[in-house]
Formats: sequence, structure tokens, C-alpha cells
Amino acid sequence: MLTATQKKHRKISANNAFCIVTLVSGLLLLIIQAQIEKQPQSLPVSAKAQISGQEIDLEVAQTAQQQSMGLMYRGELSQTRGMLYTIDPPRPVKVSMQNMRFPVDVVYLQNGQIAAIQVEAQPCDAIACHTYSSKATVDQMIQLRSGATAELGLEVGDRVPIQFLDGEIPRT
Repeated sequence: MLTATQKKHRKISANNAFCIVTLVSGLLLLIIQAQIEKQPQSLPVSAKAQISGQEIDLEVAQTAQQQSMGLMYRGELSQTRGMLYTIDPPRPVKVSMQNMRFPVDVVYLQNGQIAAIQVEAQPCDAIACHTYSSKATVDQMIQLRSGATAELGLEVGDRVPIQFLDGEIPRT
């Protein structure tokens, strides 16, 4: 027969075991959620840009969620692919490279003309990452693989014609 003290210890042990199981389950759920959130988005090509005679396929990040996710967690970006962001209303924008896996060149556009270029924006895994600013008011932004702007000979003032495949400019 168990003494009152032994019964009390068993009750405490059962409570501790329940707490430990609950804690471990919660941690596993957090780990699973974090892994799900680390999945890169893949958007369909819905626009094309003609740059220095080369056609670049553009994924268009239309919603706030798509724009926030951008190219995060991707392993690479091909030579003929980029991501287009529509900035509505037009304004100076800042780009964070948090959770990026590779550097990119950022082309800031206003009315189809290059207003600014950020070369080799570097990836960042920290909580507080450096931001890259257009400084100028822009209505679109394209992210290309690092080195693409030099290879294409892009300069501020160049025109970058963009054709939306459905014929309509998306607005956020």
C-alpha cells in the first residue's frame, strides 16, 4: 500500500510527464510550422521584359503576401527569370533580403524607366537585416539574379518594356 507521500510523488510525476509531453508536442508543431513556412513560393510567369534584346520571364508578385514572400527560401534564380513587384501607390521602397539564399540585382522602375539599380543585394539570415532602398519614387521593381544588370548593360534611365501576358497591369 502506498503512503500519502508516495501518492503525492506519483501525482507530481504524472503531472510532470503530462507537461513534458505537452511541451514536446508544442515544440514539434512549431518546428513543422517553421518548415512549412520555409517553403519557397513559385508563381507562374505572367509577364515578360525585353532587356537588351533578351527576353526575361517574370513571375508577378501581386498580393501583399506574395510580395512579402518574394524569392525567400529559393535555391536559385535562372538567367532568364525574375520577379516583378507592382508598387501601388508609387513610392520609394525598401527591400530586405531576409531569408534569401542568393544575392540579387534589384531594378527599380518608374513609368517603365530605370530609376535606380541595386547591384548584389546580399542574402541575410539574421532577424534584423540591412535594407536596400530605391530612394526614388517607383511603381515597379524587378529582382534578377546577381550580375544580370551588368551582363545586360542596364543603366539608370534605360527603358524596360514589360508585357503582361493577360494584357493587364496587376494592381495590389
